[in-house]
This record gives sequence, structure tokens and C-alpha cells, in this order.
Amino acid sequence: MPSAAAQPPVTPKESLESSADLDGFIAAAGPLGSAVYLDGEWAGAFGAEVTVVRVNEGSRLQAVGASLGGTRFAGRDAGLLWLDLTAATHGPLGVPVGAAVGANLRLDELARPRPGVQGTIWLFLGVVPFVRAGWVDGSGTLVEAGLKIALPVIRWK
Repeated sequence: MPSAAAQPPVTPKESLESSADLDGFIAAAGPLGSAVYLDGEWAGAFGAEVTVVRVNEGSRLQAVGASLGGTRFAGRDAGLLWLDLTAATHGPLGVPVGAAVGANLRLDELARPRPGVQGTIWLFLGVVPFVRAGWVDGSGTLVEAGLKIALPVIRWK
């Protein structure tokens, strides 16, 4: 039996990519809960959002992408759908901070769909606290504060 010193060193067949390198595309999805001010009153809302972003950690603008989501208002036969363009950078607190702008669509059981616009700011702290403000045709001012859970679904280069 040859000694261990006589054996050639074992070399890996391929180099593994570092899991710390987030550059590339990331798709995330998850639930959200919030308090929404619309039609002159506050209501709870629950829903979900899917986000796809292109991450470039070496850039000043570290993530750019789009989000598609929807919520249903508690105690009402209504909800809100939205499509946002989003961008993020590393904030002064050392965590990603982002902003999004987009269009929304209010859906009611007994009324025609009503379009609107919105803007959102958020932080990534493992969970994603956010504040959204906007306008919906026929409903007026939209204000929303809540929490999202963004679970990574897939990542590709």
C-alpha cells in the first residue's frame, strides 16, 4: 500500500462559485401585509408580490428590476394590483434601500377597474418594511405601510 505522501493531491474538477457573489438576476416572491388608507379610511390588506431584479454589486445602482403584486383589503370586496419599476443601492445604514414607481389598478366586485399611480420606498432587513403613496381614480389618495417577505426563488447569471 503506497503511503499518503506518495499519493498525488486531489484537485477539484470545477471551481465552485462563491455564494457571496449576488451578481446576476434574482427572482423573489413572498407575502405582504399592510395598513392601507384609501377612500378616506384605513383598512388591513394582505397579498403577495413577485420581483425580478438584475443585481450588480459593484455598481452605484446595485439592483434594477420590476415587481408585480396584489393585495385584498380586509372587510371590503376590493383589492389592488400593481406593476412597479424598482431600483436599489446600499444605504447609509449599510443595508439596501430602494425606491419604486409604477401603476396600480383597483379592483372592486361591483365597479369597473380604476387605474392609478404610486411610489414606494423600502429597506431590505431580511424582511422588507415599505411605505407606499399614490393616487387611485375615484378613490383619491393612497397611503400604505407594511412588511414584505421576499423569498429568493431562483438566481441566474
